Amino acid sequence: QNTDPQQAHLARVYALMEKYRFRAALKSLEELTAQYGNSFEMQRLRYTLMKALPTRDLPHCVHSILRHKPRDERELAMLHRVWRENPSLSSALDAEGQLRLALNFSTPEHHKTAEAIFTSLREDSAHRSELGIQARKLSVCFAQLNNVAKQKEYAAFADQSVGAAR
Repeated sequence: QNTDPQQAHLARVYALMEKYRFRAALKSLEELTAQYGNSFEMQRLRYTLMKALPTRDLPHCVHSILRHKPRDERELAMLHRVWRENPSLSSALDAEGQLRLALNFSTPEHHKTAEAIFTSLREDSAHRSELGIQARKLSVCFAQLNNVAKQKEYAAFADQSVGAAR
């Protein structure tokens, strides 16, 4: 039977997790990551293990996941879950990272989170043009949700930001 070595190693990590051998699973995952790279799946597993172990590396792990650009809805949902599960660590993310997340979360499913991030960064004049882009995305999102009042509010902010940037 020809088994992909990466998949076989990943199966060992899961087997260790099933036996509640979290430290051994984390060590095996670190070897796997060193050999094959730090994919989103690896980051997700590391986060799961970090939550199960008393470790100081959780903040770094959370920030690493939150900086990941999601490729699909499943990854976006995972980012959103990590954001919600770690409010103090999430809010400690720098403004640029928060803006990137807000852009990712500007979907009908996650618009409340995107709007909350936008509101927290709104007074930051250093990021006015980026907030304008975020406002435009929120405007489109609220148009999809048939919320005309919010759609107009964010469109006006985006227009104002473009005017201020000129």
